Order: sequence, then structure tokens, then C-alpha cells
Amino acid sequence: MSASQRFASLLCLMVATCVVSSRAEALCLQCSSDFACQSTPTGARVCIAIGQTCSMAGACFASQPGQDGGLDDPLDDALMSVTVLDEAPTALGSTGVRIEHETGIDLAGEDAARGWAQRVGGTSRPILLAGLMHGYGVPMAVRTREGDGFVLDRRDSRRGIKLVVRSLFAGQPGHVIVSRYVEPGDLVALRATVGGRSRVVLLHVLRFSSTQDASRIRALQAAVAASNREIRGHAPLDVDLVPMPE
Repeated sequence: MSASQRFASLLCLMVATCVVSSRAEALCLQCSSDFACQSTPTGARVCIAIGQTCSMAGACFASQPGQDGGLDDPLDDALMSVTVLDEAPTALGSTGVRIEHETGIDLAGEDAARGWAQRVGGTSRPILLAGLMHGYGVPMAVRTREGDGFVLDRRDSRRGIKLVVRSLFAGQPGHVIVSRYVEPGDLVALRATVGGRSRVVLLHVLRFSSTQDASRIRALQAAVAASNREIRGHAPLDVDLVPMPE
């Protein structure tokens, strides 16, 4: 083998190693010191941060393919904004669920509240909770002191994004509020009992390229942080973020 051939082989090996390393780093998640989720070489499969609470769950094995058929590109970041409004869910009708397809913009916190108000008519309602959920594959409960709330379960695969949300009663999963395949960009509004009252929960389903869309992810985190600063000036709900059995 000539020197040029040996160099080319070594270069290919180095590039392949870097690609594998980069893909592995993007698969795991951890809570940061400022109650946000970040991509790390080791950590968890799911991370959810709401207010000044952050929780992780699910062992992350970066060298193994994802469950449910895996993803075409593990560098993609599965992300979903979570916003709870102090609003009676009258606009949701008898089903208690409404899905707005392909909103075209990233919605979290106050932006999600304003976007929802524009779609149903009326003024934007106060926010009780604002946060972001990264990853998929482990059900996570947003549980209040009263033991109510909801359980978020996102499953991404080549078949699509399956979103299942269950109610929470006495700290345990209850009935299924919604179970269906959704698309990136869909805004899911649903009715759930949170803090002893029936309220509107907004879930904006998103998928980003961790390498190309980092600025969009930071913008969402900044929007959530700004909303949480506003919430702390009022009477925020006290919640726990708890992994649930699969």
C-alpha cells in the first residue's frame, strides 16, 4: 500500500470515528445546573425541565440503536414544549383534544399561549407551567401536590411520532387523553386536571437537527426561561417530574 493510500485510509478511519462519536454524543441527555436539558456523551434517554425542576430517566446506550425501529438520523433532537394555561378548556369541545397542524413557528411559553389564543380567538391566558421535554421512549409524569397532572409518552421511529398522553390521578396514570401519530410542527392542545382544576395543556411537537438548529433550541430555552421568570412573580404550581413504568 502506497503512502498516499495509507493516508487516505487513516483519514477515512478518523472521519468515521468522529462521526460515530458525534452521533453518540447527541443521543444522551442530562440536566444542567440551571435546570435545563443538554446533550451529553452519557446520561439519559429523556430529560424534562419545567420551572426550577429538571428530571432525567432511562439509561442511554449511545452505541445501541433506538427502540421502535430506530431513527434515520440519531443526530436529530426530539423536543416538545409543554405549556399549561390557566384557562378553562371550553375551546377543546367534547373530545378535549385539538391538533393544529404545521404551525410554521416554534412555540413555547408565552409564544405558545399567544399562538393558541390566535387560533381559538380571544386574549392570551396566564401561564402556570412552561418547560421543554427532550428525547423519547420513557413516560414522564408532570405531577402536582394534589397528585393530578398528566403523563407524557413520546415514541419516535421511522413510522413517525407516536404521542400518548394520560391523565394522572392520586399520582397514578389514568385514562388516555390522546394517543395518535403526529407530525413535527403540530401543536396539540388537550384538557387535563392540573392543580385541582381542568386546564388547557399545549404540547408543541418538534424535531431538530442538533448540529444545524442549535440556535432554534437555544431560542426555545430562552423563551421558557423568560416565561418562568414571569410565572415566579405570581403563584406558580409546584410540580414533580417523575418517570412512569413503560
